[in-house]
Parts: sequence; C-alpha cells; structure tokens
Amino acid sequence: MPHAPEAPTTPNLASDLAIEVEKKKIHTHLAQRVEAMRKSRELLFTEALQLPSIETRGIEEQIGENE
Repeated sequence: MPHAPEAPTTPNLASDLAIEVEKKKIHTHLAQRVEAMRKSRELLFTEALQLPSIETRGIEEQIGENE
C-alpha cells in the first residue's frame, strides 16, 4: 500500500512561510534594482543626446568671441 504524505507540521509550516517571505523580499529587491537600472540607462541616454548640442553651442560661442 502506498505511503500517504504527512501533513505539514507547525515547524515546517513556519519554516516554509519564512522561506516564501524571503523569496518575495529578494524578488521585490531584484525588481527594484532592474527598474532603477532601466531609469538610469534612460537618463544617461537622454543626457548623452544633449551633449553634442551643448558642445556645439560652446564652440559657436568661442568662435563668436574670437571674431
């Protein structure tokens, strides 16, 4: 006759719950890090797009001062 699985005992239930809580914390932390990296890349990309125009304006101002 097959052996029926035992019902979880209170210590196992508490341990399993603690593990699940830790997994959720880790998952939440990872999701926050991924979102922060996405925003950081977006900000850096936006800033990088503005650099050529800033440098061009600076050069134009320097040329104007030399004339």
